[in-house]
This record gives sequence, structure tokens and C-alpha cells, in this order.
Amino acid sequence: MAIPKSILITGCNRGIGLGLVKEFLKLGDESLKIIATCRNKSKADELSALESSNPGRLKILELEVDNYQNDYKDFATEVGQELGERGLNLFINNAGTVGIVQTFENLSGDNMMNAVTSNPEGKMGCEKAVVVQMSTSGASIADNAGGKYYPYRCSKSALNMSMKNLSIELRPVGILVMSMHPGWVVTDMGGPNAMITVDECVSTMVKTISQLGENDHGSFLRYNNTSIPW
Repeated sequence: MAIPKSILITGCNRGIGLGLVKEFLKLGDESLKIIATCRNKSKADELSALESSNPGRLKILELEVDNYQNDYKDFATEVGQELGERGLNLFINNAGTVGIVQTFENLSGDNMMNAVTSNPEGKMGCEKAVVVQMSTSGASIADNAGGKYYPYRCSKSALNMSMKNLSIELRPVGILVMSMHPGWVVTDMGGPNAMITVDECVSTMVKTISQLGENDHGSFLRYNNTSIPW
């Protein structure tokens, strides 16, 4: 696929989500329309500045993915009104949390349920036109050599299963659904010792997205277009 004309990206107040908005604005022409979500627009200063400097190309909508059951219908209506007849070409579902780093000794049912609620359920509530589901190599069972991070790993593995199911259901109508690991990125979540910058991550990720094709239905890829074992 080429650079799409209409894009919805969740979790854009900072980090990778904000970086993706900047990258698509840089690459897209004047016909581009991006809808970027954040929890609270009043706290998303940089994103709001981008909206002001890109009238007609960028629209911010507030969305709390953890409260999708109450907010989804209103949000879907807003998206439909913004996009009109052009429809949605690309949905990057980026919003999510890592939660507390857990080992078996301090694992609790509440911690596990909090992780699952803010990851698979929160994201599946938005997955009505999804193409790229942000995931992590920590979801891989085959590639798990270090253990630990119980809620995080389990919630992301559940998210991958949801993605795989959705890819099978939506393939007949021509909607490509896949999971992508952005790498270890220097963000508030990734920390200062991560391996790549946001700019390096999103520029490579957008290139990978532009190369997605029929064989990528239900795939699990790194940002640099290499496969991750399940």
C-alpha cells in the first residue's frame, strides 16, 4: 500500500503515536487526513500545535480506550463525520500501557486483570477498521528467554490472538490486520537506554506499513519488516 489518504492513530499525545503523526504529515500531500486521539487534548500541547499548523489535515479527538464501552459509539460517529465518503484507509492502534513490572512472587489477580483490561479489551473495542495493531516481541512465546513480566506478556499475547482472529474474519472483505512491534524506543515508557529513537522507529515503521501486502494478513512483524515467531 502507498501512503494512505485517511489515517486514524490512537495514543498520540507523546512518544510513538506523536512521532507517527509527524511522519505521516511530512510524507502525505494536502489531501491527507489524520485523526489523532489522546485522552486529554488540554495536556497534549505538541499535538495541539501540530493541529493548528495543519488545518484540514489533522484533527484531534479525545478517546479513553479503557472506557470504550461508553465512548465507542460517539467516537465512531465523530470519525465518520470527519472522514465522510473517503472512509478510513489505515488504523494504527497504538494506545496502551505496560503496567507494573511483575515477577511471579508479586503477581496478583488485580494486576493481571488491570493489564488485560487496558490491553486486549481496550484495543479490541476500537478494532472496527484496524490495519496495524501495535504489539511487542514480549508477546512471543517462542522468543521468551527471560521470563517475568507476567501481566505484560500475557496481555500482549492475548492481544495477538485477538488480532489473528480479526485478520481471519476481515480478510474476506479486504481489510488487512496485523501486529507490529515498534522496537525498544526511547520514550517515557521505553526509558533513556532504549536502542532506537522515536524518529528512527516511525520512519522505518511507515516504510514497512507502505510495503504491506496480501501475504501480511495476520502477520507479526518488527518495525523493520522482519518476522517475530509466535
